[in-house]
Amino acid sequence: MDQNDQPQEIELKFETMRGGASLELVNNALQRAVDNINDINTTLDTREVVVKIALKPSDDRAMIAIGTKVTAKLAGQEPEICSAAIKIGRNGRAFAQEIVKQLPFPGIDGPIPMRRAVIAEPTHTERG
Repeated sequence: MDQNDQPQEIELKFETMRGGASLELVNNALQRAVDNINDINTTLDTREVVVKIALKPSDDRAMIAIGTKVTAKLAGQEPEICSAAIKIGRNGRAFAQEIVKQLPFPGIDGPIPMRRAVIAEPTHTERG
């Protein structure tokens, strides 16, 4: 039997497991965590990417089944908070009315800010 007939020995490495699929799972979870951090509506809590690799040997220990599980613990959304005033209606029943701060709209809620233009006056030479 020559060396060409021998099965090729390939060392088990995370980056090559399942043709790179396990590493792709980790990369996808990292990207989800970065996207979550970039979302201004989320809290400033710590994000986590957890990789769990389980190795289950066969009865004769000649083979192993390998399971890879990747989970991402992302931050939740910041709560949206508003204010409401409690009022009594004409029918005597209480109701809540949201207090909305209206932003000024130039031209409607006040004068439109104008830029002041500076115009240079022409210089004249007078002869006398």
